[in-house]
Amino acid sequence: MLDIFLSTKVINISNLSKMDAIIKRSDIDQFKTLNSVSSLNAQRVIFGAIRNINTSLKCMKEKLRTAALRHENPTTAENALELINSLSNVAICIDSFHNGEIDTREVDNIAKLSRILYKKAKMFGFSRGCQNHN
Repeated sequence: MLDIFLSTKVINISNLSKMDAIIKRSDIDQFKTLNSVSSLNAQRVIFGAIRNINTSLKCMKEKLRTAALRHENPTTAENALELINSLSNVAICIDSFHNGEIDTREVDNIAKLSRILYKKAKMFGFSRGCQNHN
């Protein structure tokens, strides 16, 4: 979706629905985390990280849709591209955690990556305040 933007500098609104699967998966992962046998601290950190992904993606999708309608594509889409790396870093850790590949002692790293994601999302306007406009 964002690759197309890189080549055309135009956001195709019809491609935004591709984000729905990731948003739905993050909803499921939140419940999966709460039902895990991990420590309460690990559950709290993982749940918070997933919530950051969920909120950031929902806001990103809405802002990209609005930007496309207003023809403000470059700035919003470039901000979204900037955020993708942080989203990926957290998502990889969460997948590894749910697959049992990350020890619960490594939760501090996930918390750190989640905080970075939250700060970037807030800086680019892809944070909780955005959800009030949905």
